[in-house]
Amino acid sequence: MFSRLQKTALFRAFPALAAVLAPALALAAEGVPLKVPTDPNAKYTVLEVRDAGIGRAEIITRREGASGILYARRMIDCETDTFEYMGEGATLEEMYQSPPAGVVGETVPGTVAFTIADYACESIGR
Repeated sequence: MFSRLQKTALFRAFPALAAVLAPALALAAEGVPLKVPTDPNAKYTVLEVRDAGIGRAEIITRREGASGILYARRMIDCETDTFEYMGEGATLEEMYQSPPAGVVGETVPGTVAFTIADYACESIGR
């Protein structure tokens, strides 16, 4: 089985593969609901969390709200309370093909990023 990073590399190298597999991944990825108090009109689902080593967690979420559906992949540094968007899009395919934002942000208490980071770090035992 491929790791999430290996899948990402494959999807970037072979966009047609992403187009074929994304619907199947979406159906298979029921996920875990995540309550985000600072965004009460949206529904968040955690699709995957993995330990990325060195106190970091990678988390993939789905947000359903008035503006539609958004998938996001974030790298969370549980030691420094920071995060970086590694990709986002309206579909899993778009998320995997999206380049990293290249900007590191702080996980400030009371924000969506904080709630997601807190869940990710707890999931890997940090």
